[in-house]
Amino acid sequence: MTDQRLRTRQSLQLSLRSAFAVALIATPALFGGGGFLLFVLFRFIGGDETGLAELFMWISLIIAFSAPFGALTYLTVGAWRFWRAAKRGETEPKHYAWQGFIANFIGAGSSTLLASPLLIFFAGSGVVGAVAICVLVHAFGLVFAPLYGLVFGWILTRITHDLSARDSMLEQAEAVFR
Repeated sequence: MTDQRLRTRQSLQLSLRSAFAVALIATPALFGGGGFLLFVLFRFIGGDETGLAELFMWISLIIAFSAPFGALTYLTVGAWRFWRAAKRGETEPKHYAWQGFIANFIGAGSSTLLASPLLIFFAGSGVVGAVAICVLVHAFGLVFAPLYGLVFGWILTRITHDLSARDSMLEQAEAVFR
C-alpha cells in the first residue's frame, strides 16, 4: 500500500506542476487576447457622441498591453510567489491575488534598478524620465498584478480541485482496506 500511495503522491505532484504551467500560461493569454479583442471590437464600434466607445477602446488597449509590460515580473517573481503558495496548498484565489500584489512590489524595485540604465542609455531619457516610466508601469501593476493573481488562482484551483478530490477518495479507500 505504501508504494501505491507514493506513486499516487508523485502523480499528484506531477499534476500540480502541469496545472501550474497551464495556469501560468493561460492567465496572460486571457488578459492579452481578451484585451486585444475588446480593443478591436470598440475600435470598430466607435463614432458615438458620448465617446464611451473610445474610452473603452483605450481601456482595452491598456489591458492588452498589461501582458507584455508585466511579463518579466509575472514570470520571475510572480511565478515564484505563486509556486510557493501552490506548494503550501492555498486553495482560494484571493491568496494568489495577494501574492501577485507582493510580487509587483518586489519586482518594482528590482526592475527599476535594472531597467533605468537601459532606458537612459537606449531611449536617451534622463534619470527622472527613466524612473518615471518604471513608476508608471508599476502603477498599472498595482491594479493588474492582483487581477492576474486572482485569475491565476481561479484557474489553478479549478484544475487542481479534481486532483484533491481524487486524493481524498484514495485516502478514504486506503483507510477502509487497512
